[in-house]
Amino acid sequence: MTFFMKFIKIASADDDMIEAELLSWSGLNEAWLDHDLGLYYDFLRDVVEGSYHVEVEKESWDAGFPGRSGVWHVVYSDNPRELKKTLSHRKCPPSQTPATLAPPGHDVAIMKVLYYRA
Repeated sequence: MTFFMKFIKIASADDDMIEAELLSWSGLNEAWLDHDLGLYYDFLRDVVEGSYHVEVEKESWDAGFPGRSGVWHVVYSDNPRELKKTLSHRKCPPSQTPATLAPPGHDVAIMKVLYYRA
């Protein structure tokens, strides 16, 4: 017996907009912005890509002249409801930001802020 998982597209955007699309979809946008987590972390790289129930496809594009290129992202999930829960409870590793800029204890439970959101 072969088992195939059905993946559903949850977001699709260029590299400069995919984080906003995912934050909006997940319902975490307000908490992410209120606590300035974007200063220390990249939501796609540090939170989404390491989660279960997600697949990220990336395709480079180039329009043939300066300033007109990028990476198009399409994000799929086999269980969107569980992915939303996972994202709001996920412990996030520190990004490549210098440690001097990161808040104390940031590598222990960064997403605690999102978990305890109002």
